[in-house]
Amino acid sequence: MRAGLPYLLVFGWGMFFSVSISISSAHWLGMWAGAELNLIMFIPFLIYTGLVSETESAMKYFIFQAIGSGFMVFGSVMTYSMTHSWELITDIHVNWMLFVGLMVKLGAAPFHWWLPPVMAGVKWPVAFILTTWQKIIPLFLVCTLLGPDSWQPLVMFLSVASGFIGGIGGVNQTQFRALIAYSSIGHIGWMLYSMSFSLGSMVIYFLFYVAISAALFRELWNMASSGTLDTSGNHSVMVNLGIMVSLVSMGGLPPMVGLFPKWLIFIGAWGTAHYMVILLLILGSLISIYYYLCVVFSLIMIFKGKGYHDACLVLVAILANIVLGVLCMFLF
Repeated sequence: MRAGLPYLLVFGWGMFFSVSISISSAHWLGMWAGAELNLIMFIPFLIYTGLVSETESAMKYFIFQAIGSGFMVFGSVMTYSMTHSWELITDIHVNWMLFVGLMVKLGAAPFHWWLPPVMAGVKWPVAFILTTWQKIIPLFLVCTLLGPDSWQPLVMFLSVASGFIGGIGGVNQTQFRALIAYSSIGHIGWMLYSMSFSLGSMVIYFLFYVAISAALFRELWNMASSGTLDTSGNHSVMVNLGIMVSLVSMGGLPPMVGLFPKWLIFIGAWGTAHYMVILLLILGSLISIYYYLCVVFSLIMIFKGKGYHDACLVLVAILANIVLGVLCMFLF
């Protein structure tokens, strides 16, 4: 890892600057250029160790991201042919192809098919980047594309579809990486819906998702599993404890800290009268909580016979998460 540190730093800075280019550009051509630079800089991370599974995931990622980029290019050209300008226009009849390209890049349903197989073949640090940092550009571009009214029905449909597919797809998964991929799809549904009425809610949700994911992926990296759910108890108590608390929090189980961003969206959506949409998103989250709890209950069984000290650690971690979640809801 140390031998490849300069290699990682160069491409890491490239990924940072690519995001900066996209979010600071005033027209679609610059945004597309930043997205393409981001794709090129991320590929070396996917094939860092040279395993066959990583190479396969890199090829899948490149192909589907290229498809999304193709839609973006054609959409940009179509917009220019109609308006003779590269400036941003929030007209669904003009920018529908751009929107499709962004959904493919984002991995939102029904364009999610590439995310689980790509996640299944990469290392945990790369999977964390894939589910967090790589979502910034498409999320930002979707936010700039959305108009006040014309896009709302489509965005609501895609958000509900992502929430349900993210919940149902994770059921009966035996690969932890695929399970986390479907979890990411479900969270994309919440973020898509929140940006239809409040950009601030989407940003807060994304930041909480990144923070919880960082804790979860750190513990999964420590576990260094082969991709299956390892509940044999061979890992340290603290690693299993971190995974348990992070999973429960990511599911938004009350009153964990992961509930706060969902609660914030629920409060914001209450004034928009989109009761059915928020109800369907909650149902999708309940399905996600089911497979989170399946993993958590398996890990809880490990603590049987490990002693009073380990049980106290579990209790303290869960109570701390509960207190943090309650404080967030009261402060905001």
